[in-house]
Amino acid sequence: MNNQLDKLLNEVETYIADACEMLEKGEYVELKDLDTRVAVLCKEIQALPVIDARQYMESMERTMERLDALQFLMREHQNVMQKQLNNLELNKRASLAYAKPEVVTYDQDFANDNGS
Repeated sequence: MNNQLDKLLNEVETYIADACEMLEKGEYVELKDLDTRVAVLCKEIQALPVIDARQYMESMERTMERLDALQFLMREHQNVMQKQLNNLELNKRASLAYAKPEVVTYDQDFANDNGS
């Protein structure tokens, strides 16, 4: 196996695992450069002789499964966030609808002082 390729594969797997863990905790995840890293990894494996590339088949299958899991978690997180935003909007509307209107009263003393 190729040491640089092994390192890149390990980085991608760690990146995915960390992102999944953060999402499971409800934290915000930014997938900066993940797509680029995965594309480079795929390109590097494709450039290998077939016999060498086959050594990465199981690792790549595992990585694909983890990417699918990450995608699922991200969609789930997005749905939760959307529901929270919708609830905020409903709460805001309810607060406005049920808010007590500001009552302006006529102050007799003020009117008398000003010649009314």
